[in-house]
Formats: sequence, structure tokens, C-alpha cells
Amino acid sequence: MKRKEKASRVTVARYPHCAAIDVAIDLHAVAVPADAEGEQEVKFFGGLTQDLHAMAKWLKKHGVMQVVLESTSVYWIPAYEVLDAQGFDMWLVNPAGLARPDRRESDVLDCQWLQRLMSLGLLSKSNRSTDAIRELRGYVRSHQRRTVDQARFVRYMKKALQQMNVKLDSVLSDITSKSGMAIIEAIVAGERDARVLAKLCGRRVNMRESEIASALLGNWREEHLFSLQQALKSYRHYSGQVQQLEARILPLAELLAVKMTEEDDSVGGSAMSLT
Repeated sequence: MKRKEKASRVTVARYPHCAAIDVAIDLHAVAVPADAEGEQEVKFFGGLTQDLHAMAKWLKKHGVMQVVLESTSVYWIPAYEVLDAQGFDMWLVNPAGLARPDRRESDVLDCQWLQRLMSLGLLSKSNRSTDAIRELRGYVRSHQRRTVDQARFVRYMKKALQQMNVKLDSVLSDITSKSGMAIIEAIVAGERDARVLAKLCGRRVNMRESEIASALLGNWREEHLFSLQQALKSYRHYSGQVQQLEARILPLAELLAVKMTEEDDSVGGSAMSLT
């Protein structure tokens, strides 16, 4: 779908070959520079990947060099990355303070207003990290979320044990330690003898075996055992994801640290730490 609007002529344009995109979830309104007669074409593209590649092709047809879009939620990321890979000079701008004076709501007017500001050089380009740093940041954020999930299921395991009156957290400060996990896994596997469970504790536990056995003597109701089994399974799942993420984070962080050190040494500076 295309629309052509009469654009006011700009006497001085700092970026005469720029385009602007008003980004939404499933629709992108794109304004290109006005032609010699002052007609500005605005075209709408969907949000599918093939739509974004069609947008890139259309922008190249119009001789566009720079593309500006607002950093709205995460909706801008697919369009930004597709167009960036196509060689456009991408400008990501903060939407704060970019509202039109007339405040009328229209995708067409939004992208035209953004294109006009860009062409006049009135926008400030937000800093965009390198691909490697963005990759590392993505892994770190996922690691933080998975760690939260992991801790949530530790709480669920503690709750199930408390409901069975198994005082594992009074024996061990960390129920996910080697001894704690051995005891929980044994309970889930069907072990009910508190003396057998007590023997799974490491030697560092500062309690007599009989005291540990008393603390681990539980009320083995089926619903509580099932809750413990599910919580343990989910804890293992998220622990595995945390380990997979760490296996990606550590080598990438070390590589970036080396690159930063080399860059700093080349200009006589000091290395930047990632810790």
C-alpha cells in the first residue's frame, strides 16, 4: 500500500537521502525523500521477514542511504538488523521529545515528521554496541533470567520438603550442595529410611548422624513427593541452561577482553576490565 503526500520543500538538507520508519508490531510505515516535484512517497510494509527484505529492496530503489527509526520497545530490532545487514547507515533515536507539534496521530505523519527531522540533521544517533558486545549482552541477560528461574525452583523444593517435615535446610545451609542434591534425589528415587539419607551427608556437616537422621525423618505424602519431583526436574532443567549459557559467556567475554586490551595498547591506554 502506498500513499503520496505533498512535502514542504527543504532548502538545506544535511541528509538528503534518508528515510524514516514508524515501527509497530505488524506494520511499518516508511517515508522516503520527496522527489523533484515535492511529492513524498510513503509505503506500508508488514512485519514478516520477507516484508523487511522487500522494504530494503524498495529503499535501495529510492537511493536511500540512511534509515532512522525510534527505539520503541523491541519492535525496532528485526527491521534494524535486516536493514543494517543490507548496508544502510542505521540511525536509532530516542522517541522522547520527537512528538509532532500538531500531536495528530497518524503513521504517515509520524514517519514523515521523523524523516524531515533526520534530513535536517536535527536528530542524535543513539550508540549501538558492536555485534560481539550485543551477543554477550544477550547471553548475560538470558543467564540472569535463568538464574532467577533456578532459584524459584529451589524455593519450591524447600517448600515440598517442609510440607513433608524433612528439615534438610536445618542440616545444610545450601540444599543444592552435593550432599543436599544427593539426599533430594534419593528421596525422589524412593528412599524413605532416614538413616540411609543421613549417610549421604558429607563429613563437613557439624552434626551427629543420629541428629541428621532425626531431621530427615519425613511424612511421605504422595502429593508432596510429587511436588518435590517436579521442582527437582525443573531445577535441573534451568541449571543445565545456566551452564550452557556460561559456556558461551566465558569464551566470548575473554575474547572481548583481549580485543579491548589490544585496542588500548595500540593507543597507549590501559586495558578495560569486563569484570
